Amino acid sequence: MKRLSKKRLTLAVVLVMTMIISACSAGNSNDEGTGSEAPLKVNIMTMYYTAEPPGPDNVVVQEFARKTNTELNITWVSPNSYGDKVNVTLASGDIPDLMLLDDPFTAQVRTMVQQGAFWDLTPFLKDYPNLMKFPEDSWTNTKQADGNNYGIPRVRPVEGGGFPYIRKDWLDKLGLAAPTTTDELYTVLKAFVEQDPDGNGKKDTIGYAGFVDQNGMAYFSTLVNAFTHTTGDWKEVDGKLVNVNLLPEMKEALQWLNRAYNEKLIPEDLAVLKNSQAKDMLKAGRAGGFQDTVEAAWEPTEELRKSDPNA
Repeated sequence: MKRLSKKRLTLAVVLVMTMIISACSAGNSNDEGTGSEAPLKVNIMTMYYTAEPPGPDNVVVQEFARKTNTELNITWVSPNSYGDKVNVTLASGDIPDLMLLDDPFTAQVRTMVQQGAFWDLTPFLKDYPNLMKFPEDSWTNTKQADGNNYGIPRVRPVEGGGFPYIRKDWLDKLGLAAPTTTDELYTVLKAFVEQDPDGNGKKDTIGYAGFVDQNGMAYFSTLVNAFTHTTGDWKEVDGKLVNVNLLPEMKEALQWLNRAYNEKLIPEDLAVLKNSQAKDMLKAGRAGGFQDTVEAAWEPTEELRKSDPNA
């Protein structure tokens, strides 16, 4: 059976699944997965954001296996190295049955689609009413060049995408209002660095714990989007699609970041910083801002409040 790939949704990551359909149909038609057939073995690769990867005794993993009559072999990969792991896995040809891809439109993935390495799900999707409840754009925007869908988009509400968030307790301590423009944000971050918001008598805080990666601006992307007024690399200008890296707005964004870098408002090692390392700055009370989704923003906040209940 051919294994499948995935695609990216507007503001979301894409979940590429190959055997979810066969897994659901190979087992029982009921939702208990207690039929006479042996469980279907399914290999999965995905990422984890917790301190440690979930174990085989994880109640959610066990419930998925029970409901679908499957035996799940999950390879959990840290977000710090997930992109590299995806590239190595695809190149090896030993591809898991299910796999999470955060960018299904890389040259490598598109070439493998053309070579027939992934399973075309298009003919099967209509038989799954819950999947068909996804917004039509989510399927349109995740088609490959041949017009077919090779994966399942991980749909999120538009307001559920990544956003910058900052320490309100630090704002309150320094008598600052929540910023509403990039200029106001710059003023806030500068105050976070220079005015001792944690009250330890030292200038040891960072304004914003962002980082970049091999795919682009990573956790500075929403700040860049504030200048380009679009999400991603392309923008409609005078009826034509233009790469934002060629626009003057991108220059303004880079100048803003360069100034912030020179004044040490953002990490000096942003080019090599990993996701978990940046998040650790928040947990340790060293950074005043970060970028994440709503639910992911709670994890470092909860950890930080163990040592500082007012954070």
